[in-house]
Amino acid sequence: MIFLQNLAEVDRYCSEIRNELAFMKPKCQMSDKALRWLGFCITGLIIVGALCWQKFERVSGGTWFARSLSLDYPVF
Repeated sequence: MIFLQNLAEVDRYCSEIRNELAFMKPKCQMSDKALRWLGFCITGLIIVGALCWQKFERVSGGTWFARSLSLDYPVF
């Protein structure tokens, strides 16, 4: 299976996390980039069943590369 975007359920879950964070700590906002990254990681975990950047690279259809996924700050 190849995924090019997050699962809809994951996007809703991440939005709820963002809303809850904004409610609990109004000065601490989650950026769109951080939200996309979290969604990508959760979607990858669901689809692949493991936290493995090489597997994420394979199922992303060449959209993501393991070397950029494993950086401290991913490149989008």
